[in-house]
Amino acid sequence: MGRADYLRPSSAATWAVCSGNIDMRAMFPDAPDEADSEVTEDGTACHWLASETWEGRFKQEGSLAINGRVLTDEMFDAVDMYHNVLRSWPGVVAVCEKFVPIPRILQGSGGTPDAWAYNPDTKTLYIADLKFGFRFVEVWDNLQLICYACGLIDMLGLDWSSTNIVFTIVQPRARHRDGPVRTWKTTANAILPQVMMLASAAVAPTHYTPNPGCGDCPGRHVCVAYQNAAMRAFEVSYGGGAVHELSPAALGAELRLLKDGLKKMEGRISGLEVQAESLIRKGVSVPGWVLSATYAREGWKEGAEAQLLTLAEKFFDGAKIAKPPKLITPNQARQVLPTAIVAMYAHKPSTGVRLTKQDPYEARKAFGDGNEA
Repeated sequence: MGRADYLRPSSAATWAVCSGNIDMRAMFPDAPDEADSEVTEDGTACHWLASETWEGRFKQEGSLAINGRVLTDEMFDAVDMYHNVLRSWPGVVAVCEKFVPIPRILQGSGGTPDAWAYNPDTKTLYIADLKFGFRFVEVWDNLQLICYACGLIDMLGLDWSSTNIVFTIVQPRARHRDGPVRTWKTTANAILPQVMMLASAAVAPTHYTPNPGCGDCPGRHVCVAYQNAAMRAFEVSYGGGAVHELSPAALGAELRLLKDGLKKMEGRISGLEVQAESLIRKGVSVPGWVLSATYAREGWKEGAEAQLLTLAEKFFDGAKIAKPPKLITPNQARQVLPTAIVAMYAHKPSTGVRLTKQDPYEARKAFGDGNEA
């Protein structure tokens, strides 16, 4: 397999900075895409549910996805939100989960957009991505989506000088002031500089550069550059016990530094956990660590519902073991009721405020940089 086989659009933001990420994927092809395997598995299940229901193969809450994860009401709600976006695209029918070659970035490379569509009347290409993780993903200047757009424009034979693009990210579990559905409208011409940068990075000589994507790199447990960056987070300076109240600027700088350092350490820990688990599964002893069984949420066996209801009725004085019917979620209700009616009865209660890191793109987005359509 060549370099193109390990070049993934989903990690474009990482290999655009650190081309070593591609080589690490070649060395560790079975490693998960994200440091948090639980979130990864839930994301896989949610994407499978989205694909199945879009094709008309409806599933039940509490049943198992193809990877063995339980399908939760939160997943169904996310899929409803995502499908609402696809249905909102005017005059088109979305194409879901189909491989797209991206030879302009690297010959032989490609990826699978969650959904896309093209309207020839308005010369508009629509691309949507469903994210079920908790970490906020910026839609503006999103390199993963730009990879997909590049491949689709060439595959469809579109004119780079006249094609409009609407990128959308649907991320229900990440709290952000812009909401769970975020859209960036731009043009094919406007993303050409990023495409050229990605093409250059894809073929560049291997270099290893610590960056925010290190926590999800499959080789984070063996990367010297990342190890050094993570260990630096342990460094502590002592001031002789003096009390010193930081200025606002110093406070912001130190808090940002410590938060970034914590992410590096968490990424390094998760990488070592993956390596330790792999060794133990091969029969190698790792002192202080063993594999323990994990279990999914407890549920009834298949066919148990009718039998238990009968038993409760006949032998336990009709004990109430069934829940009364409950309303579907507001997002699901919008499919069968007018939006105005749902708005009268649905609400999203505030949970207070929390400290969040300032978005570095906010100023550029506010004033524009010529990328807006």
